[in-house]
Amino acid sequence: MDLAAWMLSAAERDTGGAFNVAGPAGHATIGDLLTTAAEVIGSDAELVWAPGELLERENFPLGMEFGLRYPGNPRPTGLHDADVRAALAAGLTLRPLRETLSDTWAWLRREGDPTPRPDTRPRPSGSTRLRNGTSCGWSGLAAQRENIRSICFDHRKVHLMPPAFSAAEKTRITRLLLDNGLRLFTTQGLRKTSLEDLVAGTGIAKSTFYVFFDSKEALYLELMLAQMAEVKSRVIDGALRKEPDTRAGLRAFLHATLAELDGNPLYGRLMTHPEEMEAVVRKLDPERVTSAPDNPVTALAAFLTEHGDDLVDHDPEVIVGVLQAVLMMPLHRDRLARLDLYPEILDRLIDIVATGLTRPAQ
Repeated sequence: MDLAAWMLSAAERDTGGAFNVAGPAGHATIGDLLTTAAEVIGSDAELVWAPGELLERENFPLGMEFGLRYPGNPRPTGLHDADVRAALAAGLTLRPLRETLSDTWAWLRREGDPTPRPDTRPRPSGSTRLRNGTSCGWSGLAAQRENIRSICFDHRKVHLMPPAFSAAEKTRITRLLLDNGLRLFTTQGLRKTSLEDLVAGTGIAKSTFYVFFDSKEALYLELMLAQMAEVKSRVIDGALRKEPDTRAGLRAFLHATLAELDGNPLYGRLMTHPEEMEAVVRKLDPERVTSAPDNPVTALAAFLTEHGDDLVDHDPEVIVGVLQAVLMMPLHRDRLARLDLYPEILDRLIDIVATGLTRPAQ
């Protein structure tokens, strides 16, 4: 809020230059933040602090992840050590922490998340011990998934907090998110689908979505991977490799793939909106797609390599490009002079391409 106000003011005053705009050292501590936040929202949470040497001994990653450093450790932590004097001189002001937290809490209440829900509030259920008898407690931290949780220590006791969701709850909510994603992505697309849309009917808040998926793109990819084996079974195993020769295999592959694109909303969407697949690949590791054992594209490339002697052009990329051109035919069917001839035209085109790509049988 302070930064947004300063940026608008600087723009109005035509202020230019390079500025570090983190809060100055000592303006607020993590302790101030947590204590004040608990007071603002009326929480009865008890903050239990860990000695720095204990965290260091247990290799708890403060550093850049948490913007903290161990006591006495001079190693810089990036933006938390930035010199902000130029920004302060240019008019940057910092409101009292309590005022900022109060406004943020009021905003969250207006957004429909006024009180912590049972599915996000950790509940104590025991304790566990570290070396030399020190107890350690963990509570759910969404950004780190269920296996990495926020930590609280003291020299005597701390409770072990369970994950925010049981295994059954997580399975149920994951299934609901996948169902919502499939329906929304195939009707309105990736870009127009919001987190609010995806969590509707699941009983979780928008922020809790990240307990289950790292991003919308990750959910999209999971849907693709879930269907990948079935798609490969139909277009590769049940068509391309089922025929007695390469020419017949390519012909069957094209017919099966066109039927798949017509009847499978998700894969059909990828053909009509290739930018969505590009968005998924940009956001995620493309190796996860290309290395998937049931990837139909990888299986097609392997087939073309195996049957190179049957093909008129040994470059698999050229042949794949020709096949892709045929698969785009449905996108342009409305440009035909006679739409009623489309099925016959498509059959003839597939025959011509399959014949043209393969050598005559010996």
